[in-house]
Amino acid sequence: MGNGGYGQLELTYDPSPLHSFTLSGNGNLYRSNSPQELFSQYAGQSRRDTLYSRDINRDGESRNYDLNAGYTRTFGEKQPRREWAVLAQHTRSHSDESYRLDQYKSADVKQGLLEYRERSANLARNLETTLQSDYTHPFGEKNTLETGAKLIRRQVSSDYTLDTLQLNRQADFARSPRRSNAFDYSQNVLAAYGTYNFAAGKKYTFSLGTRLERTDIQGEFQGENGRFSNDYLNVLPNLSATRTLKKEGQTLRFSFSRRIQRPHIYYLNPYVDQVTPNSIRYGNPTLRPEVTDSYELSYGTFAEKTSLNISAFARRTGNSIEQFYRYNEALARSETTYGNLATNSSYGLNLYGSLKPTKDWNLSSNISGDYTRLRSKVLNRTSSLASMYMNLNSSLKFKTHYTLQGYGGFWTGGVQLQTRYSGGVYYGLGLKRMLFKEKADLTLSANNFLSPGREFRNTTITDQFRSVGSFYQYQRSVRLAFNYRFGKVDGSGQRQRRTIRNDDSKQGSSNTGG
Repeated sequence: MGNGGYGQLELTYDPSPLHSFTLSGNGNLYRSNSPQELFSQYAGQSRRDTLYSRDINRDGESRNYDLNAGYTRTFGEKQPRREWAVLAQHTRSHSDESYRLDQYKSADVKQGLLEYRERSANLARNLETTLQSDYTHPFGEKNTLETGAKLIRRQVSSDYTLDTLQLNRQADFARSPRRSNAFDYSQNVLAAYGTYNFAAGKKYTFSLGTRLERTDIQGEFQGENGRFSNDYLNVLPNLSATRTLKKEGQTLRFSFSRRIQRPHIYYLNPYVDQVTPNSIRYGNPTLRPEVTDSYELSYGTFAEKTSLNISAFARRTGNSIEQFYRYNEALARSETTYGNLATNSSYGLNLYGSLKPTKDWNLSSNISGDYTRLRSKVLNRTSSLASMYMNLNSSLKFKTHYTLQGYGGFWTGGVQLQTRYSGGVYYGLGLKRMLFKEKADLTLSANNFLSPGREFRNTTITDQFRSVGSFYQYQRSVRLAFNYRFGKVDGSGQRQRRTIRNDDSKQGSSNTGG
């Protein structure tokens, strides 16, 4: 069960055609409560043979906000492609998670003798500040040089505690020092980059660029020998070549890029999550970043009412961050954590098309299929899977200021090094009404409304055990959104607003483990 809210505000001020200022912010708050009942019985010769039940309650609250500011300077009609921009972004994330459990010496929850109690809390913070400056200078009619610099400062902390109470031995809760600590982690990234775009004749255009990034990492736990550090330098080249074909509106493009993905706190946090004695989960603060090489060949064509893009791609990550499971025989429990364990190779084909059957009706669809292969020398294991994804979007505008919107899609599931997980479907319908001479709009939408939620399944196979799991996720939602636009500057609708995009952090997901 959960509830939350989201808000966003953006202000743009153009004092003249050559100067533009932007200020925006957004924030969200989400709370969740997850009650759970557990029955366990160990069989065999394990010294932990027992029969018990547990009454578990999880609480979570997450708060996030972003603040963005930017200034863009252009240089008029004499140098229409010359531009300088200064951008800043501040992001703060706060996650407060806790659980409390009562263990009973019986097969039924809240029956029999209450013998053990446990409570745990984890307060995680993620603070990120980014400064960026970009400059574009034209050479001739078609050639441009784009340069820039960027500084990202990340501060991550996790304060986690665990208290236990053996009712036949203790009068009150006692702190567990092995599973209580404070973790501080800082990551500073300094980047400089440049790209030269040029034309060769009337049919060919090229782009050659590179990015130099230095990363400095400092980590600390409370107590002795709790410090660690790491720093590394990465050169990330990129190039592309585009050919305009004979028929108007058709292009053929090849591109190559190397990119870096640094682990998010989801992967780094050493907090030990253990609501059952035979299963724990924790992060790995010493993870290294992923480096991925990507190749893509695409064909695009567009006309007045239709467009089509077909692309084939290949990607390879040599030190992929993967979730893995192992069984600790001494403690009779399974342990889940993360490591730079595998080579991740994926190959795929993507088709995107749009169609405008009438003046007021728009249709678009995306279909993709890929093959993923994960190979780990450390675990002596190879996993692979072919999967598919498809979506369809439609909007129909009526003359009475109403627009009917709809979308739907499905995916067939995915694979990890030791786990396969199921796919699903999603859909939604919405109605938008334009207000105040089209200065504002009000949209009412419903998503996944035919059922409260959906069950997702996963199967994990290791050399030591096999595990089959499922969880139910509530997905039905109703959304009411109001947008209002005020102010007007001549030509402002044609100006492209620059924004900061920090996509170098590998995010985590409880659904698939990342």
